[in-house]
Amino acid sequence: HADVHATVIAHNILLSGWARLANELRPDVPLKSEQLLHNMIALAEDGNANAAPDVTSFNAVIKAWGRTKRPNSADRCEYWLRKMIRENNAHANNEHHRRQPRQSPNFVPKPNVQTYNLVMDAHFQLSDAARVQDMIVEMDGTNGLVVPNNESFSKVIRAWLNDELNEERGRAQYGLPGLSVENAWRWLDELLQREKKQGDCNGNGTNGELSGLLGPAPDLFSSILKTAARTSARGENMLMVGSQTFWAMKASRFPPDSSLAYTWLLEIALKVLSSPENDKRRREFVTSLFEQCCRDGFLSSKFVRKLSPFYGGPFCKDEGWTFEESKRVCEELFGDPPCFASAWSRNLKCGQEHPPQPTDLVQKTKS
Repeated sequence: HADVHATVIAHNILLSGWARLANELRPDVPLKSEQLLHNMIALAEDGNANAAPDVTSFNAVIKAWGRTKRPNSADRCEYWLRKMIRENNAHANNEHHRRQPRQSPNFVPKPNVQTYNLVMDAHFQLSDAARVQDMIVEMDGTNGLVVPNNESFSKVIRAWLNDELNEERGRAQYGLPGLSVENAWRWLDELLQREKKQGDCNGNGTNGELSGLLGPAPDLFSSILKTAARTSARGENMLMVGSQTFWAMKASRFPPDSSLAYTWLLEIALKVLSSPENDKRRREFVTSLFEQCCRDGFLSSKFVRKLSPFYGGPFCKDEGWTFEESKRVCEELFGDPPCFASAWSRNLKCGQEHPPQPTDLVQKTKS
């Protein structure tokens, strides 16, 4: 029928379908999405304003490119983001458009936070943490026009943690061991500060400049602690990051609900403070963390085994955190023979974590 025309809704359904189909084995899908988007713009310019693309249309094309993980996929995502920004800036600054807006309408929408998040995804897939960070910095530079949300912060934090893991595999693009974990913590701390600012604004009865409810996902704390424990970095910065992350987690809406956070922080401390000049600091730190773990009821077999001379390690050969020092610390903390109060493990999840046993502190038997 001559009077039946496809609207933006019909086009977006098709674009969304293409975006879901896009992957590494279908590199041609984004090209089909781009062709459809160009057709929508052409239809709108020919007078069918109902077919004019909206931000959902552009986001679907960007998503399709990001999912292909091609070497140029992130560049194509940024191309469409820049086109949205450029067209709208030109439209706003052109005096001709201001005098006669109806003669030259703009059919390219402004980007939103989801647009930026999809571009961040594309850079994340290519392990480019610095470009992921650039996107959230760019959003901050829009003076409130596009405000980063929880997803934005989560992506930049995970991107830096992924970069640290790539460092361990010899594939990191930026910095030295431990630097990427520091960057991840800085962005988590920034998110916590904005969450606090937003809470203060709401408490004062004002809306503030932040949109939506900001706050970290529970696993972001755990991810930073785990990565700091697993990285080969042994500098003081790792202990600083681990300690600040741990105490920020305890003060957050999502305090530790298992022994893992305590165990990872213990692992970080034993790694960083392994040298003989840190004997006093290490003993004080381990004792304090052990007491905190017991007060919170999360003393587990896994935590005890990290200290155990027969299950822990690696140990220094002659001085510092040696086999003998490990044995001495365990005797001071748990007694000889070892004794574990049931209250120390009262909050462990049944079936998932095991309370400590005396066998955690004795030599492994050969099968």
